[in-house]
Amino acid sequence: MGKKKKVLSIFVLCLLFTNIAIFLRYLIFFYHPYCFKDWEGDPDWERPEYYKEGIADSKVEECARYAGDNIEFSQCCNGKYRYIYDAENDIYDDSDYNIVRHAGTTYAMLDLYKELEEEKYLAVGLTGLEYLLEFTYRISLNEWAINYNTKMKVGTVSLAILGMVRYWQATGNERYNIYVEKFANFIVSQQRNDGAFAGIYGKKEENLYYSGEAFYALAMAYDMLEKKEYLKAIEDALEFYWSSDYDYDDSAFIPWASSGCAKWYRLTDDDKFLDFCFEMTDIQIGRQNLIDDVDDLGNSLYGYIVGPTVNTGVYLEGIGDALRVAKSEEDTERINNYHNCLKAGIEWILSLQFRKENQLGRPQRAFGGFHRGFDVDDAYLIRIDYTQHAISALLRVLREFSDEEIEVIEIRNGKVDFKPKKSEFTDNLNQVTFLISAIVVIPILIFIYYVKKYIPTIEILKPDNKQRF
Repeated sequence: MGKKKKVLSIFVLCLLFTNIAIFLRYLIFFYHPYCFKDWEGDPDWERPEYYKEGIADSKVEECARYAGDNIEFSQCCNGKYRYIYDAENDIYDDSDYNIVRHAGTTYAMLDLYKELEEEKYLAVGLTGLEYLLEFTYRISLNEWAINYNTKMKVGTVSLAILGMVRYWQATGNERYNIYVEKFANFIVSQQRNDGAFAGIYGKKEENLYYSGEAFYALAMAYDMLEKKEYLKAIEDALEFYWSSDYDYDDSAFIPWASSGCAKWYRLTDDDKFLDFCFEMTDIQIGRQNLIDDVDDLGNSLYGYIVGPTVNTGVYLEGIGDALRVAKSEEDTERINNYHNCLKAGIEWILSLQFRKENQLGRPQRAFGGFHRGFDVDDAYLIRIDYTQHAISALLRVLREFSDEEIEVIEIRNGKVDFKPKKSEFTDNLNQVTFLISAIVVIPILIFIYYVKKYIPTIEILKPDNKQRF
């Protein structure tokens, strides 16, 4: 092969390498989520001003809308949510997805729609339900469950029922009523001979979270379907959980069971449900921190329940429902106690909501979400159930407080001890761009080497040089 043909061949190969590198660059950018672990094309974002624009009636309602927007932003097109977002490091983590928390988040969004009648929250809730129902498993003609990762949990169907009933109450649409019936039948079938609920199909062990959720779910199903077997199951369960030799005062059980018993009392007017609701709620409010300490950053710790984390939101749900029945009974002492507890608790969890863009590397991902705490492990993780329970607690305030009582709620911006991090997408993009640039440059250098080797250098002389060229 002649020198000119050899150089031409090398030149063509360099062009080919360059085109392949450019093609790979754009292919990876647009279609390869593993190279850009967290980037999925975030849309443009602008901070909403619901209160200023008159969309929200109060700043507390605005915070609830912010939380709903955060869940909406985290939802994928198939209905699944981005499970955890690390606001400090700008990283999503969906590796240990929890379907029970998915169901709870979907319920909260449908409840938010029922209160605010905002169509985008309805869309999120329905899409979340459809994802959930992809895993429907028919155990028998009358008993259906959600089979996710080979486990059928009472908690999953319980929270699905809550969301479906909220949808029915808000719209009158009976689309999901058949699921409510079959799922409720499954809960009843999980009841043991002693009255407790087995938490997972095929196992006898109970789970206190799921048992409390079953109290509330069967009440909501009874409200829709009026099937007496649901009431009978809860009466048997109440006898077990309220027995003197059972430690029912666990904070995992109380919030949902308090909401359930409050609902059962409104449905049946049976004092045993009222008494159990009040007894559990009185225990829970006694666990609230009423010492006005501050952490090292200056954040107030006043108002949390059990521990200084966002889990306080879970406990406020049951307290809010107990407040409602205390009002119906005109129990002045409990009205004051529950109201004060709810106010202090909601002020605490609102300090855990991200509402300042300058705290965040990518505000559209975290804004409106609730992080775990301040001086705790994984403090700046936003998990879908953290925001879910905060939404549900805020809805209790909006429903049970007067306008004047809502106006005096203090909304504090929490102080964080991290600086916004450059997005992982940008870091990965820089790394990949460097790699592809190397792929382009190396062939060009090889081409230059061969040009110098095989083609004689032509010297261009100065005008006063007598050599010709």
